[in-house]
Amino acid sequence: MAKEKKNALVVGCGFAGAVSGRRLAENGWNVAILDKRPHIGGNAYEEYDANGIRVHKYGPHIFHTDDREAYAFLSRFTEWYPYEHRVLGRIDGKLVPIPFNFTSLESLFPAREAAVIQEKLLAAYPGL
Repeated sequence: MAKEKKNALVVGCGFAGAVSGRRLAENGWNVAILDKRPHIGGNAYEEYDANGIRVHKYGPHIFHTDDREAYAFLSRFTEWYPYEHRVLGRIDGKLVPIPFNFTSLESLFPAREAAVIQEKLLAAYPGL
């Protein structure tokens, strides 16, 4: 006797709903996805205007990950556009990376002082 498939209803087809629905379907579930919008992708949706220009309907979206599995999974469904986003803040007349990090610290303090501050931060926040 054939095993009956399980049914799943996923509400919302942004990143979480789309991935959940896809993973369930790939594992043998019957999946229905409901979304109030007429497209998938949630706020990371884009469309072409009348002039053929790609428009981010809900504002710009940038996807960041160091997770190779997540990147490989998503690469099955999309093409990637190279983009590098760097934010600098002017502190004491120097441009430093924002959000503030160890590179920012090293830019603003003498090497020995920066090292002491880094040691204190790492001691206070293990795994930083």
